[in-house]
Amino acid sequence: EPISERLIVLQARNHQLNVAWNAIPLLVIDVWEHAYYLKYKNVRPDYVKAFWSVVNWGAVNQWYGLIKRTHQDPAHEEHGH
Repeated sequence: EPISERLIVLQARNHQLNVAWNAIPLLVIDVWEHAYYLKYKNVRPDYVKAFWSVVNWGAVNQWYGLIKRTHQDPAHEEHGH
């Protein structure tokens, strides 16, 4: 979250836009039934568990670094933060 410079977990309902929170998505999971029903039927926890097993944490780390570098407040940097 750019203002407080911290990671936060947000839940969006009905495809709300992330811009409402002034946030940049880093890692997103779609838990609407269309995302998992064919393979997991109505067992959402199994889908979520499988999701965590395929997250490329190296890529997430790279994206996080890129976001931090490209969205830092220059005034904040001048004060050594």
